[in-house]
Amino acid sequence: MLNFLFKNNTVKQTIAKNTFWLFLGQIVSKILRFILVAYSARTLGASEFGSFSFAFSLVTLTFVLADLGLSSLTVREYQQPSPHRHLISTSFWLRTALSIGSMLVSFAVYPFVEDPIARHIFPLIVLLYMLTNIRDFFTSLYRAEQRMEREGILWIIESIVLLGAGYWMLHTVPSALHLLYAHFISVFAFFVCAYALLKKPSERTHISSRQIFGPMDPELARHLVGLCYFI
Repeated sequence: MLNFLFKNNTVKQTIAKNTFWLFLGQIVSKILRFILVAYSARTLGASEFGSFSFAFSLVTLTFVLADLGLSSLTVREYQQPSPHRHLISTSFWLRTALSIGSMLVSFAVYPFVEDPIARHIFPLIVLLYMLTNIRDFFTSLYRAEQRMEREGILWIIESIVLLGAGYWMLHTVPSALHLLYAHFISVFAFFVCAYALLKKPSERTHISSRQIFGPMDPELARHLVGLCYFI
């Protein structure tokens, strides 16, 4: 059973394994986050939780172009017989540049936010979205290597940490700011676990930190940006 859930043996088995982990990760994540939302709404009250949700929704809109399909492109290009040696690092720096652009759009919107609670937490939510955009880059690496069990496990760990930290924060100091701190703690836990998993070799070429933070190839960057129009 462990061999089926954690190793890529045949094409059919790999598809079944990856589907299982993606489904499990999403279901567990949504259930745990739903519990936290229900508890947060009851603890903070309609006014403060509404301000928290408004600020989150507004930042979400400003980060809608922070990916542009780069995750799908990275997975597709990595699956080629001879992927570009700077594919991972170029994708990472492109994603970082798009995140910075989205951040600038967010701060252009910020002066129009009148709700005092939303204004207070808005910059921190922008920072959180910057981090989650990088987090999504890591998940695309696991998909590129057909190791969705790692992605599913990371989603479950992040959701468990978020629920636990959220309950603790709200029980200690019930405020929108402390609920936001819980989100930061969960993302930090994701990064720690993701780095630990990257240290373990995979069945394909091992993706190292040197590949991620390596140089960006300008020609490949233009190629990837051009392909975004066709996604």
